[in-house]
Amino acid sequence: MKGFFDALPIWGIYILLVLFLFISYEIGYRIGQNARAHRDKSEPSALNHLISGMLAMLAFVLAFSFSMASSQHRARRKLVLEEANTIGTAYLRADLLEEPYRGRIKALLREYVDTRVKGANREKFAWAVKRSLEIQDSLWAQVVKAARHNPGGYAPGGEGREQGDRCSREEDGCCS
Repeated sequence: MKGFFDALPIWGIYILLVLFLFISYEIGYRIGQNARAHRDKSEPSALNHLISGMLAMLAFVLAFSFSMASSQHRARRKLVLEEANTIGTAYLRADLLEEPYRGRIKALLREYVDTRVKGANREKFAWAVKRSLEIQDSLWAQVVKAARHNPGGYAPGGEGREQGDRCSREEDGCCS
């Protein structure tokens, strides 16, 4: 058994639905006009409640957005501070190495800092990341050469490391 809508083509159903929507809209508009004409002017409109609700929702969304942005800013600031402390500690530890490794490592660290600062520019970000990784590889190669040149020199885990690690932590407050 076929229904009424099974016999109609799809475009016919579309036209019927569009007409139904327009007629419903017009009926709702007329009822609203009639209600506005007959209501008491001193009585608050339901529209005021709708506007209040929408403004409250907007305030909630704005507060949520600012909260997320604030937490991301704090996390980024913490990471930047940790990286700066790590670079500073590495720069100071380079003094424990003999020349020419000390000079090369300090020069690479200065270049690394300059590269990271330039990386804050959006156009140079990809270049800065690539260059930072290259500098890190060069730093590691220099440290390996220095360690092989002087195997009995500075040993990680000695007194120098404890002082450097202690000063690289923000919560200890010894670097502030």
